[in-house]
Amino acid sequence: MKVPQSAPEIRNKFKEVLTENGEEFFSVMEQRMSNYNVHGQNILKQRTLYEDKVIDEVLGKALEYGIYNSSLVRNLLKKYPLKKEEISTINTRENINTGSYNIRTMDYYRDLTR
Repeated sequence: MKVPQSAPEIRNKFKEVLTENGEEFFSVMEQRMSNYNVHGQNILKQRTLYEDKVIDEVLGKALEYGIYNSSLVRNLLKKYPLKKEEISTINTRENINTGSYNIRTMDYYRDLTR
């Protein structure tokens, strides 16, 4: 998913996909933060992990708490479930980046305890 780069594009995306709280959140963030477009991009990137309605709900809570920083919004989002398709791709064995680690099956450990 491509995230918009310019402030007007980010504002439009907030309006388009985060219908309840997105526009208000972006407006307040724009007034209070100097690098609001970077924070807006970071929040839009969370759409790959979370449903739009969840992000919208969290932005409502963030407005209530006076939180406008994208990392704090991300922390609030961690309390919500991931998108279903994201969970399935995370759990597949071939998507694990093993590097130099040797992943063993549970049989290996069961045999060691006998």
